[in-house]
Amino acid sequence: MFLRCHSGADYMSRAGRKTVSKGNPNPSPENRFKPGIGGNPSGRPKRIFPWKEEMTFQLTEVDANDPLKRTHGRILIEKQIQQAKNGSIRAAEFIFDRLFGKPVQSILTADLTPEDTDAAIAQFRDIVQRNRDRIAAERARQEAAENGNGGTETIQ
Repeated sequence: MFLRCHSGADYMSRAGRKTVSKGNPNPSPENRFKPGIGGNPSGRPKRIFPWKEEMTFQLTEVDANDPLKRTHGRILIEKQIQQAKNGSIRAAEFIFDRLFGKPVQSILTADLTPEDTDAAIAQFRDIVQRNRDRIAAERARQEAAENGNGGTETIQ
């Protein structure tokens, strides 16, 4: 049995391939692009409001009400860090995602021949059963310790 690990994007790009129609390969002369004229003459519409520039301006501006004269961006970052320190998992995830990027999700795939399929399933069931047995034994030890037995009794 040969196991391989793929990132989700790699796996999906291979699995999700579709045949896309390319349109009419021989359009009539009146439907062809004219020389010197593009297919989108008016182009992408202009931005109505320059969000990026405005946000940059606002975040770099000093807050007039702040006694420490910090920028709006600095205040927001400090609040985000404080929320993470107070136990907010979402705030901590936000910080780590911005610093390190979101973690790549891996998908485990197996290249099996038909003959190996039954052996692989049996091996997987064996691993699952061993994990179940280990978890049950750990729970039994914890219950015995809570009941005052100290976990010295063997539970079968």
